[in-house]
Amino acid sequence: HEGGLFQFLLSKILELKHRNIFQAFLCDLSSRVLSKQ
Repeated sequence: HEGGLFQFLLSKILELKHRNIFQAFLCDLSSRVLSKQ
């Protein structure tokens, strides 16, 4: 079920964000994108 999968991904994202890993990932990703420009 796609709704269940979405809920699973959302919970994982919130879990990562809670650990500040998600924020660090976004910072790393944005820095890579900016360095390519």
